[in-house]
Amino acid sequence: MNLAKEAPEAQRTLEDVAQRFNEAGEAAGLLLANEGVSERYLVMLAATYKAMADSGAPAPVPWLARLIGRRPETVKDHLKKARRDGYLSTLAGKAGGELTEKAKAVLESPTGVPS
Repeated sequence: MNLAKEAPEAQRTLEDVAQRFNEAGEAAGLLLANEGVSERYLVMLAATYKAMADSGAPAPVPWLARLIGRRPETVKDHLKKARRDGYLSTLAGKAGGELTEKAKAVLESPTGVPS
């Protein structure tokens, strides 16, 4: 294995992943600005948070807070609401969770509202 040759590609991969997270977080921020704490916003926030946590991203809540223009405490409250409303499961003592079928239905719906 030639690490010198593989390092630039690994760096590009990390940058691509970070860019996708940034785009998803910014999309959640736009939903929040346009719709308030809506079902679509909560699902987008939960999905982005889950992806960040699953990737091992350090401190996903502050990162999301920066992307949506809110304080970390606000993002934590919104994630708690997403869990209470049945969009994100809880993993005891760990960041992340699983998107529920209810959340997946919102993501798969063309309008963002399950039928």
